[in-house]
Amino acid sequence: MKVLLVDDEAAVRDALAQTLNLADIPVDVAKDMGAALKAARAEAPGAVVTDVRMPGGDGFELLSALTAMAAALPVILLP
Repeated sequence: MKVLLVDDEAAVRDALAQTLNLADIPVDVAKDMGAALKAARAEAPGAVVTDVRMPGGDGFELLSALTAMAAALPVILLP
């Protein structure tokens, strides 16, 4: 199962991606809502971990868009 990790802050995104990789969890990263939706359409993730506060579309908007694509997709929102 590949996790899609979405955060606009590069340092946070890199740290979380490294943590997932160290746990042998494959991860794709995206820096914003647009990139996340593009990645999710290209390869359906097994789960999504996203920041709530991002420019260009927040985590709640991303949650709505992703669940419209796949209702059962697990999405974790980070404050």
